Amino acid sequence: MVCGAPAQNELGVRLRYPPNRDAVWAPDCRAYLCKKHAEGGGALKIFFYPGDKGRLNLEVTCDGSVIRRRKITIKKSAL
Repeated sequence: MVCGAPAQNELGVRLRYPPNRDAVWAPDCRAYLCKKHAEGGGALKIFFYPGDKGRLNLEVTCDGSVIRRRKITIKKSAL
């Protein structure tokens, strides 16, 4: 769903580890929400499928349509 209002709020996802909460990875989704939809909330579904190639494949969909795809190389170590 695209509402047509200016969208300046960028959606992102982050994997952190304690104690200092540094991010192992934190890609921007390159998907944006307008003020109304950012403050109104909604529902997110996150599916994680384990991999072993040191990459994160990110796909953003809205109303069943893919709006962004990204591949990110993981550069930091996790605990």
